[in-house]
Amino acid sequence: MSIVLRLEKLLNALAQQHAEYLLHRLPSGDARLPTLARELAKAGFLVIWAEVAEAHRATAAADINDWVNAYARLYYTLTRALFPPALLRLNAVYADNLYPPVVVLEGLCAPVLLAFADYIAPYVAIRYGEPLNPIELNGLIHYVLDDLEASNLQPVRRRQLVEACLSDVRALLTGRIRPRTLTSFARTLSEQLQPPAQPARLLDTPPPPPAERFGKTGPLFTSDIPIFFEPKQGDDGQSRPPKPPPPPLPER
Repeated sequence: MSIVLRLEKLLNALAQQHAEYLLHRLPSGDARLPTLARELAKAGFLVIWAEVAEAHRATAAADINDWVNAYARLYYTLTRALFPPALLRLNAVYADNLYPPVVVLEGLCAPVLLAFADYIAPYVAIRYGEPLNPIELNGLIHYVLDDLEASNLQPVRRRQLVEACLSDVRALLTGRIRPRTLTSFARTLSEQLQPPAQPARLLDTPPPPPAERFGKTGPLFTSDIPIFFEPKQGDDGQSRPPKPPPPPLPER
């Protein structure tokens, strides 16, 4: 199965489970998949995927964890700074048990996930592995903050927030797995940035077994992402999942 067909199947199943109304208003042709991915992000479900090089398969579980962890930190940073604490809750699961890894981020703060779909995911897919461009990266985060209506922040607080966000975007750009994207930019960031080309065919093989298990969210998901970040508990009255053991600390 090609990655395009696999993603289409997964996104359709996700919409049927959580936002069936989306399936009745989608365009046809090539625009259908990115439109569905963006609409799901608006509903609180961001689908991300990445390629794992054959040389890195032995460390794939840890590398996938780092990739998801960077998105989680960025979500928490933006949500904590701009939204009520009740919206901090975030969950991450594998969409299926095949390679390349496809992960669903489910969060209560849908505007942040939409900003990821509109800016972060397409940017890191295009610029992965290239020299970091500080001016471009700053522009990226300011676009995100503008869309999240962060204009009321004091200049010092805004600069602090930009720096905190840049740290996690750099982690996505320099990690050991190559991010891909289902969505394109909501606005033009730079004339040099073009929508990333999607590979037509990638063979699907089972991923490594997860190091930690997370609570199942529904019949769509067959396995859980191993995540070492602690899911934040908001004020929604729901119980917090048990915290998994921390990863080994690096040597001093």
